[in-house]
Amino acid sequence: MRDWIVQKDTVVRPDVMLVCGTQPSRHLEKPPSLVIEVLSESTANKDLHAKRELYEEQRVEHYLIVDTDESTIRWFALQSTGKYQDMTSSIASNGQFSVSLRDGCIIHLDRNMALA
Repeated sequence: MRDWIVQKDTVVRPDVMLVCGTQPSRHLEKPPSLVIEVLSESTANKDLHAKRELYEEQRVEHYLIVDTDESTIRWFALQSTGKYQDMTSSIASNGQFSVSLRDGCIIHLDRNMALA
């Protein structure tokens, strides 16, 4: 797990992040393409509000919030307006969905695996 140094006074460590292109040797200094946060009682408020706002501001393409207690995933995708659109309704009834990244990479996800 690596830190993402957003600014000198802002460092985050997402639960999961996907970085396209060259991988940093120590810490990340540019926005990852995808961030996944797993909610816990101690981090839920920060993940749902402060981190969501930070990731949107920093132009993280996709932000997924996994709530294992509620067995849900919320998916936010960055739009051309610079704002997140809630894509949660795009998750198929069988729990499968695909995330397309700007470099043409497509990631296939299964909600059921993430919640297991």
